[in-house]
Amino acid sequence: RQSSLSRLSTELLLLITAFLDVSDAACLALTHRALAAKLRSRSWDSLRTTEAAGIQREIFLNRLAQDLPDFWCCQPCLRLHRKALVPPTVSLQRRRLQCLTEKHRILLGSHTACGHQEMSRYALIFPHVHLAMRRHRNGANYGISVESLAVTEVQTYSGDETERKMTTLLSVEPSIIFDEMYLRVKHWALFPLFNPLEREKLTFTHLCHHDFQCRPSILHCATCSADFEVEIKYFDNGSTALVITKWLNIGSGESPKHNRW
Repeated sequence: RQSSLSRLSTELLLLITAFLDVSDAACLALTHRALAAKLRSRSWDSLRTTEAAGIQREIFLNRLAQDLPDFWCCQPCLRLHRKALVPPTVSLQRRRLQCLTEKHRILLGSHTACGHQEMSRYALIFPHVHLAMRRHRNGANYGISVESLAVTEVQTYSGDETERKMTTLLSVEPSIIFDEMYLRVKHWALFPLFNPLEREKLTFTHLCHHDFQCRPSILHCATCSADFEVEIKYFDNGSTALVITKWLNIGSGESPKHNRW
């Protein structure tokens, strides 16, 4: 049986939907096959051709994703992706999604939480945060667990013949507080017979991507709002460990353009 709206003439329907946003008209067209046929130019086609198509398309896709637990709206490419295509935080296959290319790398790329830059395989990208926050808000059928973003990674680096062997440990512990995600990131670097004043040997890691603004005496980066603590631990066997602990608020996971991300 046809609905009351679907029995209206196309001209009258277009007059009614003229008061709606493009995303609302597109959602209305999905409620009935007859409406979809009459409203096509006003709804789905307009999501591609209007000046505000990007914003309206994102709103429309996010509404669709509310009823599709296995999908999420990718903001850089404005498409729905299966959550199964998002690589794990520790993966040799970094870019299984088309949007994880150089074009969108700045938006979806790794946060400052990633570990010892030349060595670690850990990479936290925006879809990880978005999907974890989605499960937090909508339930276990949606997104991924926040626990899946945690990692403990140990690696050994020998360097060249003139350098001694170094062992590193990266620990990332995410948590959700007041509807935002926080990270506690701890870096350990164990050196045999290491002189902590030899700063040039610490190129394997840094406090954040804005190192030129950060010094251990400040313990805060105003650019990325990261708080950090630097410790030096000495052991009886002569080894020395440099320990850097960072605390970061990476936002609500709603948009990769958020200043926290």
